Amino acid sequence: MKKCLVIINKKSGRASRIREDRITAYLGNDYMLTFDYLEKEIDYDNYDALAIFGGDGTLSTILQKILRKKIDVLYFPYGTVNDRARNSKGSAHHMHTIVGSLNEKAFCYVAACGSFTPIGYKTNIRHKKYFKSLAYFAEALKEFNIHRIKAKISTGDQVFEDAYTLIMLVKSKHCFYFPFNHLYNEDSLNAHLLLIRSPESNGFWGKILLFFSFFRVFFIGLRKNIRGKYITFLPYSRLTVTLEEPYPFCVDGEKYLPEKEFAVKIQQATPMLEIIPRKKLKKK
Repeated sequence: MKKCLVIINKKSGRASRIREDRITAYLGNDYMLTFDYLEKEIDYDNYDALAIFGGDGTLSTILQKILRKKIDVLYFPYGTVNDRARNSKGSAHHMHTIVGSLNEKAFCYVAACGSFTPIGYKTNIRHKKYFKSLAYFAEALKEFNIHRIKAKISTGDQVFEDAYTLIMLVKSKHCFYFPFNHLYNEDSLNAHLLLIRSPESNGFWGKILLFFSFFRVFFIGLRKNIRGKYITFLPYSRLTVTLEEPYPFCVDGEKYLPEKEFAVKIQQATPMLEIIPRKKLKKK
């Protein structure tokens, strides 16, 4: 019988709903199960499959360690928002794992810096467990700030150089809980670059312009490529980012500080991925 390591992140937003008896009932007929709670280093070579119970950050952290291993990944989304899982319709077949990378740092669906992005890693864990997604909206009020990230982004045939309040590398339809990217294709080896240029003013009118730029992107949504005065939205498979100074990124909900210059590429990883909705586990 195949061996499956069941990885449970007790700190994830919906960890209180994880039931080991239901996990055993769902997977026990197909796999010999071993349970792990992320309390020590894992030797992934001893397993045929991984069943991950946690959020997008948990999935991203584990994929980082197994990118070139031939292993099946069953992802049960028990995070607070689960943006990565929202991209999938929960089909029964496995799909290829397509990830992005900042140099050697992998991301499953988003790497971003600037306005609002710190809410992914700053939001209190206890608040996430109790208030769920509302905890993020409360934190967003504190992060309604204009950033001036001086950066040069080169896609090979196009170069963008300015001060930006948001730089986002997104391989997802959903982010910040909003289904804004209507050009998302799960099977494509392209992702999208979203840039929002910093307003000239840091004052009241600058905040108004910031609000409408974010409203345009995340509430109205993006259905075509854009290269405007304040908003740029274009596909890419490879690009290079050069920052004037190092700046913290939110990578799948985790804080990451890259070098001032780094390469980004979208690639197909070796593991096969199946995203399994929580409701299927309940029915078993």
